[in-house]
Amino acid sequence: MRKMGLNMARYTLLGISIDLLSEQEIFDEIMRLAEGDKPEHVILLDTYLLMKAQFDKSLAHIINSAALVIPISKGVVNGLKFITGQTGEAHNFFNLTIHLFSRLTDFKRNIYIIGGKNEKIIRRAETNVKGSFPGIRLMGTYHMGYKKPFEKNLITAIQKTSPSLVLVSTGRPKQEQWIARNKKGFKQGVFLGVEDFVQIIGGKDKNANRSKIPVVDKNLFRFIYFIDYGFALLFNKIFNRQPKPAVKKNDEDGVGSVIIEESHSAENVETASDDAPKFSFDARENG
Repeated sequence: MRKMGLNMARYTLLGISIDLLSEQEIFDEIMRLAEGDKPEHVILLDTYLLMKAQFDKSLAHIINSAALVIPISKGVVNGLKFITGQTGEAHNFFNLTIHLFSRLTDFKRNIYIIGGKNEKIIRRAETNVKGSFPGIRLMGTYHMGYKKPFEKNLITAIQKTSPSLVLVSTGRPKQEQWIARNKKGFKQGVFLGVEDFVQIIGGKDKNANRSKIPVVDKNLFRFIYFIDYGFALLFNKIFNRQPKPAVKKNDEDGVGSVIIEESHSAENVETASDDAPKFSFDARENG
């Protein structure tokens, strides 16, 4: 366990850092980070990403270098409890994001969203976000289907908006790698990867406005990671082998139990709480 700001603590599970915070503490910390003098990376961690990092040292480095690592699956928090006895809360990635949008809107902070496979989806997402958050300072959006030579121009365009939050929404760990590669070009701001967020609010997922998204196995490899996760926890519990994070928390270079639940993708979306903005869009595909 390592101490953080605001009397918060960072824990370690299978060599990967985890920050156990309440939703209010998360918002307070993100607002503090947004006011800092350097860009910061916030990661939403589920079982799939945690296990992916077991086989990818550069990804483990990115996660452990992040300013915040927020658990979003019960598999992670129950794994931590199984190994260390420490209890914590698994946050719903969709609710957390829309509540963060509300907070940033209240404080009139700039937001930029990049995600979705094409312009049609990101434009629809932009319309839905602006309609659900009156007064939101959404300074720009762009899709992830751009050609590699265009990336430099895209980063320059984002920089000009002086965003407090850059939300990147694509597949994982691609979005984490994108942030680690590009955040160095910014003087400040928080970078947050939220898989499927643009696809959902852009109307790609026909079930996005229901109370809960049906479970969908994206591929066999993710299922295998969850099985490996159970064995890894049991092995570490029996032999008391709990590796330390690969890097220190303040390392700025991000490039380089057992209840096992599905990842934080669409199946874990639940209806937002009563005090959260309600999305009124029709998630069905047009035409």
